[in-house]
Amino acid sequence: MGIVDAQALGGSTIRGALHVYLQDVIPGISLEALHHMPCFSSKHRRNLIGDLADVFATAFNHGKLPKSANNGSQSVFSRGIVGKSLTERLSLLQTLSGPESKYVQKVRQQAEVIESKMPWCFTHGDLVPANIMVNPDTGHLTGLIDWAEGEWLPLGTNLYGLEEVFGQVSSDGKTFKYYEDHLYLRAKFWNRFTVLAASSPPVFQPRSFMEHVRTGRTLGILLWRGIAFDDGKIDRVVTEDRDELEIFKLRLFLEAPTPPDFNWRHRSWLSCIWLLRFVFYRPPSAKSKVVEVKVAEDKITEVDIEYGGKCVAD
Repeated sequence: MGIVDAQALGGSTIRGALHVYLQDVIPGISLEALHHMPCFSSKHRRNLIGDLADVFATAFNHGKLPKSANNGSQSVFSRGIVGKSLTERLSLLQTLSGPESKYVQKVRQQAEVIESKMPWCFTHGDLVPANIMVNPDTGHLTGLIDWAEGEWLPLGTNLYGLEEVFGQVSSDGKTFKYYEDHLYLRAKFWNRFTVLAASSPPVFQPRSFMEHVRTGRTLGILLWRGIAFDDGKIDRVVTEDRDELEIFKLRLFLEAPTPPDFNWRHRSWLSCIWLLRFVFYRPPSAKSKVVEVKVAEDKITEVDIEYGGKCVAD
């Protein structure tokens, strides 16, 4: 029980409103713990990715336009610590001197779009394996914990945390390695996310939806992996001599395949396809495996799965 600012939670504008919260223990174990268990498999990852797609799509479908772009039909929201300091943080990121500097310039060129035209969604501020709770038997998501740093941020910013699900830190703690099936997992995520986002679209439907997502994704990776966190101080960028693992993640995540293009005009037939999957779904046999994942211009375009010698699109 406590006194909070309701507006900060996206609610009413009444300040000092009394809220009562009932907390319960989220079942399962952290993804970080599951990483080290011998039972951890591709099945666990597939189930988790599908559930995370649901979470991300829900956040998108409840997104809001920034106040400066508000047309009267959208609710405004209060910006948090990161949202209020985007300009300053992007200026700090300009001091990055490696190959990641080109990504900083691309995001800075989209600064006006980010601030006024892109939808903003409520974002988890520390989406790492330790805060992702899963069922150890199935890999299904049971909850996300530690929302202390959650706030409204541009669409796609929360994708910085998705990369952590596609792989894990090496045993020596110096590098990060993607799983062999990470391209399949990416395609599965975007297949489900785009259908869910299209089946219940918000009032805004930008034609450049996926371009906005890619911009937000790059922004999120730069903010969370490009700026060092020194006991609460955020006054420098990561460097190779002081932040070996973080600089490795930063470059690896930025170069990873980006989301595919998505046309809002296709949302009707995509939704139909999604429903038909439940009617004609055939679970993969024990012999099923990923045969081919096609990536064109750093964008996932197609995934084939083999079922007993026959390839079908998943």
